Amino acid sequence: MITKGVSIPPIHGNIYDSAGQQIAYSISTQSLYFTFKTGFKQEAAEALAAKLVQLFNEKGEANSKPLTTEEVIEAMDIKGRTHLPFQQRRIKSGLSKEEIAYLSEHRDKYPDMEIVEERIRQYSPDRVAVQLVGYMNKMKGAKENLDFYKEINADQSDPTLKYLDSEEVGYDGIELMYQKEMRGLNGYKSYQIDSMSRIVGDMKLTKPVKGQNLYLTINRKVQLTAQQAILDQIATTRLITQPAGEILQAVQLTVNVCSIRNQDEAARMNRQPR
Repeated sequence: MITKGVSIPPIHGNIYDSAGQQIAYSISTQSLYFTFKTGFKQEAAEALAAKLVQLFNEKGEANSKPLTTEEVIEAMDIKGRTHLPFQQRRIKSGLSKEEIAYLSEHRDKYPDMEIVEERIRQYSPDRVAVQLVGYMNKMKGAKENLDFYKEINADQSDPTLKYLDSEEVGYDGIELMYQKEMRGLNGYKSYQIDSMSRIVGDMKLTKPVKGQNLYLTINRKVQLTAQQAILDQIATTRLITQPAGEILQAVQLTVNVCSIRNQDEAARMNRQPR
């Protein structure tokens, strides 16, 4: 037997204004994962999928997209088309409290299922400094579009620092500028597997580490007043600074609107069940 494992994305640090109020932060969401075990057959997958769909329909959020038995079976990927045998398969994200409670109380009925905490990036509803803060995106796309990420894993031997395709990374603004400081460290799940890469032993978990928080010198009230002035058709960009040079506010209409749309799109994609 050999030991094999999968990395867990790190927890991104938060961004605060000068008064310590949140501007960008990560909230917890619970996802359901399936672990493929030796001897698990198509018939068992179909039976488990049917049970899960019934559970989702009865205990899930009313406004969540319903999953079909076929979609759950496809997510299980028991033929290994998109996963190695030891890699966990995500069945559903954004579990409701009722789903979590039921699954936790009936673990014996779902021995191959595991509830995993994941993080979704959120931004303050008042849209303060969106053009400065920026937004996040999946690493898989970021490494294709931004030079910053194209070679970031080159010669990286530390598994806690290796960027994962599935993680969210800074894509613009401060989220990108302070990506390395706010990223944190990967966690890790390791398994004993056989020569066919099938899990034959218990899982060991090393939890991910949260990155550093970032405190800005932005005064929220001044910033929001300036943003509203811009929206009221004042067309110039102005910087207000303290004597020491810290920026209190900086706004510009076209970039502001673009950043709002990008933050909304990123948040919408993160909320979609997968």
